[in-house]
Amino acid sequence: MLTFSLDNKSDEPMYHQIYSYVKEEILSGRLSCGEKLPSARELAGYLSVSRNPVDTAYEQLVAEGYVYALPKRGYFVNRITHTQQIHPAEHKEEGEEKGQENYRYDFDPDAVDVESFPYSVWQSIGRKALKDHSLFLAGDYRGDWELRRAVADYLYGSRGVLCQAANVVIGAGIGYLLQLLSVLFRHKKRIAFEEPGYVRAKKILASHGFEVCHIDVEGGGIGIEGLEASGAELCYVTPSHQFPLGTVMSIAKRQQLLQWAKEEEDRYIIEDDHDSEYRYKGRPIPALQSIDSEGKVIYIGTFSKAIAPALRMGYMVLPDQLLERFQECCGDYNCPVSRLDQAMMAEFIHGGYFEKHLNRMRKRYKEKHDTVLAVFRSYQDRIEVTGDYAGLYVIARSLRQREEEKVMQAAQKYEIRLRPLSFYYKELPEDYMPSFLIGFAGQTKEELKEGLRILCEKVF
Repeated sequence: MLTFSLDNKSDEPMYHQIYSYVKEEILSGRLSCGEKLPSARELAGYLSVSRNPVDTAYEQLVAEGYVYALPKRGYFVNRITHTQQIHPAEHKEEGEEKGQENYRYDFDPDAVDVESFPYSVWQSIGRKALKDHSLFLAGDYRGDWELRRAVADYLYGSRGVLCQAANVVIGAGIGYLLQLLSVLFRHKKRIAFEEPGYVRAKKILASHGFEVCHIDVEGGGIGIEGLEASGAELCYVTPSHQFPLGTVMSIAKRQQLLQWAKEEEDRYIIEDDHDSEYRYKGRPIPALQSIDSEGKVIYIGTFSKAIAPALRMGYMVLPDQLLERFQECCGDYNCPVSRLDQAMMAEFIHGGYFEKHLNRMRKRYKEKHDTVLAVFRSYQDRIEVTGDYAGLYVIARSLRQREEEKVMQAAQKYEIRLRPLSFYYKELPEDYMPSFLIGFAGQTKEELKEGLRILCEKVF
């Protein structure tokens, strides 16, 4: 049991006190790799607090990589290569690491290849934008018109999304946009999600009072019968590349989903098109919104995978009938994205640079994707690969190892970072075998070959 107490008189939130203490215990080595933390219920009881601050602290530790979670088993300490914290008074030479976690082979499915971005073009656009002093004034709460128009043009040409600039809202990533939707639909109480599905979106909406209904994925998409029985009025889906399974929702199921939405006036579908830019076999899958004739789909996207997560820029497309309500509910919210960044992104799109960048990255990612498949083909007796030909990861299912926890511990031993598929399930299916999202974007082809070889021969 962790032995510490909370300072109830401190201005520091309780969750942050818990987070800071556990983080310090890990960095100091007093909590070792693979050690199990007390459950959230146990720690909450020990500290005489509700579970909320403990859950929040644990979620932050998971997000930063200090611990990992296994469903029905608990939280475990990750392998931390650098354990000495650097205090403000201690200075290091530029370029030295500052207490950051390090993996030799990082198969993070959220990583992107930042080495290939056209930085010189971006810098040139930035210098030009800085000359426009009007960008230092307050802008439209929905985002600047030029960027909204650029996004509308891009979505129509690449995804078949039918909209005008007036329908587009710019925000600081999907998290912020979901908060706006929470305000827009604050009278709603129930939202359906794919199971497995996007955990972060579930947590954000649940924290705003929504009851999350977990509907099993069946035949490539959310189960329609389960959706109908759930009583939900909103439905969150990833139809073009189901996250995390990587399947594609069939046209028949898309039509059924749209029909479900049409049956009630105030039912809506939230379409998360998280990595639609990358598909390596056949034509891109059209957006669900492109076949929506009744204005039932709210389309959400982001530039995180196309450019970089640090850009913190996303967008959503609202149906016409929601625009007036959105202004009434969210008109007092300021757009959190810098107008300078918005102007640069608008020029990046309108100048044709974004399309060139995407074409170049599709080629690079396809080469890395094919490298991953080629390595796994040599170990077909150990690994089953699914979810391929799109996105920035594949799913590797172990055919030999039965315990996911042992796989994670072995991976830590060889300095390999893995993301278990079980993380995205509320309840694991009975036939579940240890499975992992193998991200390939953030490593070179040589690193992928070596890391995957070790993974297959030493871990799986």
